Amino acid sequence: MGSIFSRLDENLLFPMTLKICNAVFAIAFLLAALVQYNDPDPYLWVPLYLTALACCIAFARGKLHPLVAHLVAGIACVWSLTLIPTVLSHPPRLADVFGDVKMYAPGVEEAREAGGLWLIAGWLFTLGRAAQRRRRAA
Repeated sequence: MGSIFSRLDENLLFPMTLKICNAVFAIAFLLAALVQYNDPDPYLWVPLYLTALACCIAFARGKLHPLVAHLVAGIACVWSLTLIPTVLSHPPRLADVFGDVKMYAPGVEEAREAGGLWLIAGWLFTLGRAAQRRRRAA
């Protein structure tokens, strides 16, 4: 009985959940790139979000190399570490980070940017792992 459920989960539910989550993240990365027009440094953020979007599309088409996903995820992780000192020296209120789009206090923008980087890193590590599993199964 356990093997039936594990096969059902492995062969049906997991891939469908991964596809749905990948579509959601792809849309989120596209929207994140689009709202960078008023950022003081869009030349940094737009390419990163579009690269994450490209990884989502490549994964959906079965063309994502795990190394590419892991490399982009690693860059996002390291980049997020550079923002932590500002966030820690000016800890923003949670309401300011997740509330209004205005920057009420120092550290708010950096906390939001770090959150975006962690989303990129987490999802691309997930896609990279799934791409590895696909390659082994093929």
